[in-house]
Amino acid sequence: MGKLQISRFERLAARTYSIKGPGALVDLDETVLGVIQLERQGGPESWLMQGWESFDRLLSISAAGGAFSWVLLSNPPDSGRLLVVDGWQRNDASRMRMYITRGVPPGFSVAGPGIGLDTRIPQLRQSTGVTYQQTNAISDYGTGLVETASVEFQADQPIVLAPDGSCAWRGGVFNETLTIGFRWAERDAQPFELQ
Repeated sequence: MGKLQISRFERLAARTYSIKGPGALVDLDETVLGVIQLERQGGPESWLMQGWESFDRLLSISAAGGAFSWVLLSNPPDSGRLLVVDGWQRNDASRMRMYITRGVPPGFSVAGPGIGLDTRIPQLRQSTGVTYQQTNAISDYGTGLVETASVEFQADQPIVLAPDGSCAWRGGVFNETLTIGFRWAERDAQPFELQ
């Protein structure tokens, strides 16, 4: 592991096992063999100790005549954070598409920040990820990932959005209201993660 990864692992070990001071791994090795999952694998109660903050957003977008409904989650270019989209659910019956792209395409308007899913996060803390909405006749933004008629989808492989990365959902047909809830987690990125 690199120095930054070792440092991050030591901080997590110290928090997990309440070890104070430097050298948490040395102290841990002398007393007990610990098993720690580094990437959001240890259960929701440990995500905050690992630096992850979880958010959710519910949006309902009514399309204008001859237009698709669009919702987009974007990680701002200068955020210095990683976002991980790990689930979404909608109430529409027709097919829907999901895309991954860069930045915020023209015409989208800000729909607001996410809602914290961990009450240990201060209520005034806003998500780095910003949600956007729009209605137009454009059928594609970026690269298509999923086309589904299912109302619920849980990714086997979460989608990682680095700074300037975006994830978009589009209603399946013209004139359809897209009602969708999606959740993501975010944390500060280490320099080696953004190369």
